[in-house]
Order: sequence, then structure tokens, then C-alpha cells
Amino acid sequence: MMIRLFSLMLVMMTVGHQLYSQSRYTAYKWEDNPKFVTPEDQGDTPLYAIYIGDHYQYDYEDGNFIVYKTTHRVYKVQNAEALERVNRIYIPLRSTLDLMAVQARAIAPNGAVTLLDENNIKELEEEDSGYKIFAIEGAQSGGEIEYFYTQKMSGGVFGVEQFQYNYPILEYEFSMSMPENLEYEFRVRNDDGKVVQTDTTDTENTYRFSTNKVPALYSESFSAYDASLKRIDFKLAYNSASGKKRMNTWGEAGMRVFSQLTIQDKDEAKAVAAIIKETKQAEGSGLKGMKAAEHYIKTNFYFDDEIGPNADRIDFIAKNKFGSARGFTRLFVAMAGYFGLDYEVVLSCDRFKANFDPDFDSWSYLDDFMIYFPTEGKYLSPTSFSFRVGTIPSSLITNYGLFIRPEKVQDFIHPVSRTDQIPEPDYKSNFDNMFIDVSFTDDLSANQIHLKRSFLGYSAQYYKAAELYLEEERKKEMLEEVVKFLALDAAIDELVVSEADKTASGWEGPFIVDSDFTTSGYLQNAGSTILLEVGKMIGPQSEMYQENTRQTEVCNQYNRGYYRELNITIPDGFVIENPDDINLKEEVKEGDDVIYVFDATYEISGNVLSIKIDEWYDRVYYPIEKFEEFRKVVNAAADWNKVVLVMKEK
Repeated sequence: MMIRLFSLMLVMMTVGHQLYSQSRYTAYKWEDNPKFVTPEDQGDTPLYAIYIGDHYQYDYEDGNFIVYKTTHRVYKVQNAEALERVNRIYIPLRSTLDLMAVQARAIAPNGAVTLLDENNIKELEEEDSGYKIFAIEGAQSGGEIEYFYTQKMSGGVFGVEQFQYNYPILEYEFSMSMPENLEYEFRVRNDDGKVVQTDTTDTENTYRFSTNKVPALYSESFSAYDASLKRIDFKLAYNSASGKKRMNTWGEAGMRVFSQLTIQDKDEAKAVAAIIKETKQAEGSGLKGMKAAEHYIKTNFYFDDEIGPNADRIDFIAKNKFGSARGFTRLFVAMAGYFGLDYEVVLSCDRFKANFDPDFDSWSYLDDFMIYFPTEGKYLSPTSFSFRVGTIPSSLITNYGLFIRPEKVQDFIHPVSRTDQIPEPDYKSNFDNMFIDVSFTDDLSANQIHLKRSFLGYSAQYYKAAELYLEEERKKEMLEEVVKFLALDAAIDELVVSEADKTASGWEGPFIVDSDFTTSGYLQNAGSTILLEVGKMIGPQSEMYQENTRQTEVCNQYNRGYYRELNITIPDGFVIENPDDINLKEEVKEGDDVIYVFDATYEISGNVLSIKIDEWYDRVYYPIEKFEEFRKVVNAAADWNKVVLVMKEK
């Protein structure tokens, strides 16, 4: 997470630590005589959490801010698959100073208890981290598995605890205690409950949250699953020992980020000048120069965030042609200044994992860098090498972000921070359009097809990047897949990329593929009757099945449009008996605006059948209460896939 880039200064919280020279850590205890539990609504659910507990004890020890975190789980397992899933227990050791306690036991259906043999705990080492791993011998299907472990770690300023999974939870508890001078704040997501402050004394503050019967949340299509899970976000907000001022604000984050992104010495300044000279854009200015420089860098350099701290430096990047997320962000910030662009650094997070809350200043949202050019209204992603100015990862659109603007105050540059929403491009910015001419071979056994397929936006930039980075054989396979999406048995006679401009300006245009191929995959002949599976000519379409009640709102990857135009030459002597089967329309309106639509129409002129299909999705999110309206539009495309035209001799 981007939070690691901030080099958090926990010393801010050590004021007053002398009050607590002795640790107040209280060892966690479980019930000596566990009771076998059968939830009332268990049914045939293979895995059920009887209890999940997340407990924090913050403290000062020897001048250091630390936390004892206890993770407690009790599972009811109904089959072998569920047993295998939870009876392989991992304890992450990253950031763990000491493992204070590990206890585990299995409870058989007859009530017999088997305790963990500590000799079965193994340690797996990985670079910069590791795990303790164990299983409880004697655990049985139909029984329970219970364990807890307590880790001693450096105290955290921000955190998240999830309390919903793809299995139900009978009881969930969260608790947090800390020295009385510290005050945390909390937000409970996707749930109506609140964390409350309890048991406050002269020496300690305690917070608690509990809930019962948390339903399972299952994966659904067109859904932001992780962001929809119930969870608790928390942050340290106040330290009365150092004053009444709120801590870890958006303003503080902006100052810290900006100071780390600006050039610090002459070596880096020289490196920026050298890279700009290398891009041959030294004479360029404004956004045009920035686009050309970005294109050169993303074509000739590469991104790797696991290299180490030196990769944050621009002189390292100039020499080695690779760098880290922060390194490339620093480089593009310096270039924005060189090309005379007004800019803002933006930090946000993947909206499929979490929704950035502008009203809760938790730095745990600050994962991904962008640069915003307000005059032009364009965003740049420093680390997404498939994208260019104007396109950022779709996981960031519609989310809020922290915007940090450099503002000159007398002779100093001062960062000014604000939060704002990142816009969603409309469907016209992202399309996959097809123009298809269809004729028949002389013996009516196959179709001869000319396809012109045009991409713009996200899909276009994927193909343009592939053209740059893939080997020739893989590029050939990729282009053939563009055609074989329509007909797996296609015998391709010609395949041409008609828009292959690999310059910065060419990157903004569509990616167009022209192809001629022959296929028998759409035809079934029965005597004097031809069955033409015209629905298959637009390629396979998703069909949304919803056997259970919808649990989450609609969440699209991005807004997009599909326009298809088919011109089918009807064989001499034949007539189409069921052309009206082509007509199909489903739409969703928001006021007077059509936001989702599938609309297929036709006309026949002479021996040519012309079909036009307009389909688009112009809202990323749509409320769960209206889900069925959205589903009808998606399924309309799948229904049209099944259209078969009956052609008979006159």
C-alpha cells in the first residue's frame, strides 16, 4: 500500500510515554471448556464462522508505540472441503516483533477436544516476510476448529478490519484499547453499526463493536465485491499529550507526499534534463511536449516497484531505464514543471477494493499516484505503461482522491490539498465497433465476410500497448483473436491493422483491424432452407443469471459503447421469412437520458439486409433496487445472440 511511502513518524505519539514505563499488556484467554455450537440457520452451509474476534491493545513500551493484536476464529465445518479450507492456518510475520501466543483446538461432534501440538507449527520464510503455518490433527468434518494468536507489532496509525466473507458469521467482536491520551476514530462500512467508546478510565480509552448473524456475501457479476464487504476503517485522530490539533489530516498527507516528490539535488535535476533531451522534446512545450515525453518513457523504460529505495531517484531511473512508482511519479512531476503545465498530484485507491471516503482522512486510501492537469482536464497515470495522458486505470475512475496542488507563496512552493471525485469518461470515449459485410459462397456452404473492427479508449490502448511490447508471434495470435471472437473456425485470408501509428499522437486515435475471412459456422442448410445464425455474428455475449437475491449494486468496469452494422447479401432466389426476429430493444433511462440500451433494427433494400445494433452503458454505478432493469439490457445482447434467420427459396 502507498502508506509505506510516507515514512510515518510515530515519534509524534511517544509524548507522555514515560507515564507507562511498564507494559500493560494483558494476555488473551479463551474459554477453558468450549461449547459445541449449532447455529439455528446453519442448514447445509459447508462453512460457518461461530465467532470472529479482532482485538487491539495499544501501549507505549520503552519509548516505542506498539500494539498487541489478537486474532480469534471459531469455525463450524460441514464437509471435507470446508475442513481443508480453515484447517491450514497461516500467521503472517511481516511487521511482527514477537508472537506472544498461539493456541488452537478441534472440537469433534461428540464434544471431544484435540489441542494443537506446537511441534506441528512450521515457519515459512519469504523475502521481507514469512509465515507460521499449522494444522490441527484430529479435526473432523461436522466439528469445530478454534484458534487465536497474538502478535506484538509497531503501533499502527491507520487500519482496516473486515467482518464479512463468503460464509456466514454468527458473532463478530472488535475491540481496541490504548493509553488515555490517544483517540482513534472509526467508520463502519456497508453496515449500520457504530464503534462506541466504553470503559474509559484515567489511564485507558476502550472502543468496541459487535454484531450478530452477518450474512455471507457472494461474488456477483458487475459488482465491486471487496468494496461491498462489511469492514471497519480506523485512524489515530488525536493525542492530547501533544495538543488538541487533529492528527494525520489530508493537509499533512499532502505536505508529506509533495516533499517526497520534488527534486532534492543537482544530480536529479541533471537526470531530468538528460531524459528530456533523450525524448527529443526539449523544444516542446505544454501538453503536447508532455505527451511525447510520456510516450517515449513508457516505450523505452519499465516499471518495477520491488527494486528498492534507489529506484525512487530520477538519476537511478535515467541510468537504469527502470524505476518505482514514486520514482516515475517524481519524474513526471518534474517534467510537468519543465513543460510549464499547471498540475496536481492525485492519490486514490482501487474502487473495487475500497471507496475513498473524502470525509474520513485515512491515509490507507492513498495507494495509487496520478497527475492531473486542470487546464486541460486530463489525467496521467505514472505507472500504467499501457495508458497515455487522458486515460487512467478504470479502477480509479469515479472514486474520490486527494489532490495536491503546488502553490507559490512569496518565494516558496506550498502544497495545498483538497479532495475531489475523479470523473468517469462517457461511453463515447470507449467503444468496440464492428462493420460487417456478409456474402455467401456459390454453393451456399459458407459465408465470406469482411470485418472492420474499431476500438477506442481502454480496449484500444490495450491493443496499442500489445503492438509495442509483444513479440511478433504473440501479436499475430492477438490479432487473430480479434477475428476469431466472431467465428472460431474462421479461415483468415487477410488481416491488417489499418491504424498502426505508434507515436504519441497516434495513441489517442482508434485501433482498427480489417479482415477478410471465410466461415461455415453461421450456416445450417436443410434442403431448400438456409438457417443463418446471424446472432452469432456479434460474438458471444454475457448472460446474467441471478438465481439468488442480488446483494450488491451494479458496478461496471467503465462506460462503453458497441455499435454493429451488418450488411448481408441475400442469395439469389431466397427470401427471409422471419426478419422481425431481428428487432429487439431494452433501455434504462435516468430522467430523459438513456443510460443503458440495446437496440437492434433492420431494413431490406433489394437483396441486402442491413442490421444496425446500438448498445451502450453510460453509468458506472446503478442502484441495487433497479438491478433488474440493468440485467434486461445485458441479457438483451445475449438473447440477440440466439437469433436465427430462416431463408427459403422463393
